[in-house]
Amino acid sequence: MNAKMFDLTKKRTDALRRELEAKELDGAFICYGPNVRYLSGFAGTWGDASLLITRYGSYILTDSRYTIQAGEQCPYYQLKGVSASDYKTIRALVLNDRIRHIGFEDQTISYSTYGAVKDALAGFPLTGIGDCAEMLRNVKDESELEDIHKACRIACAGLAQTVPFIRPGVKELDVATELEYRMKKLGASGKSFESSLQSVHDYVSQVTNFLGLNAAFGNVARGGGKTGVDNADL
Repeated sequence: MNAKMFDLTKKRTDALRRELEAKELDGAFICYGPNVRYLSGFAGTWGDASLLITRYGSYILTDSRYTIQAGEQCPYYQLKGVSASDYKTIRALVLNDRIRHIGFEDQTISYSTYGAVKDALAGFPLTGIGDCAEMLRNVKDESELEDIHKACRIACAGLAQTVPFIRPGVKELDVATELEYRMKKLGASGKSFESSLQSVHDYVSQVTNFLGLNAAFGNVARGGGKTGVDNADL
């Protein structure tokens, strides 16, 4: 068992429990991907795992594709090898843990999911928990700070390795692909968001257009019409 992950996710889950108790809730159903990962450590596909957190237990629901992964990544959580949307199992757990009032992520849950949860938990009052989990995520712990520092080192090293690849005639898409490849080779699990690469020509053109200066400075921005680099290139 990963003792470090056990202690970390227990600490985070207990912090959410305190927030729930302040709202007089006995538990919460969590299905928003970032919150599932933060609380449990599960790094699988968003939407393929959900959590039920009560005063007495912490459960993760995910199907057979992810049971091994969840078992390794989520040592604090009791694994239920069923679909993340197996609401019959959720109801059974609610009954078993004698939950009376349950919270849900009212700011991120879809209307259809809310309807399904409401139907499955008929007879149990549902209360939105607002941004309780998100507010916990806003305060970074030591583990998250370590990950941020590691991500920065990987990004800087990946960029340094990609710079020699950048030359006139190379497409921006090719540079973005090369950068992502380099970062993954250095240990990144993926990119946080889509890459956005621009040539100096593109950047200056955007600024001058925004300021309405194209007519006056068009030749300067475009080098008299001879940039040496096409708009589709870097």
